[in-house]
Amino acid sequence: MIYKDFDDFLMSVFTEETNLLDDDIPDGFEDWIVEQDKEEIMRLADIYGMEKNREGFAEAVKIWEKTLSNLREEIDNATSN
Repeated sequence: MIYKDFDDFLMSVFTEETNLLDDDIPDGFEDWIVEQDKEEIMRLADIYGMEKNREGFAEAVKIWEKTLSNLREEIDNATSN
C-alpha cells in the first residue's frame, strides 16, 4: 500500500487494530497514539521507512524497465537501417 505520509501509515495501523465507526476514528486514533510508547513508535517508523524504500525501489524498477525498453527499440532501429 502506498502511504502519503507517516500519519497516514499510523492511521492504517490503527484502523487494522480497531473496529470503530467512522465518526469515532479521530478520537480513537488520538487515544491510541497517546498510549503508544516510544519504542513502539520507533518500530512503526522503521516499518514505514521500509515501506517507503520498497515503494521507491518499485518505482526505480519501472523507470529502469522503461529505459531498457527504449534502448532496445533504439538499437533495433539503428541495426535495421
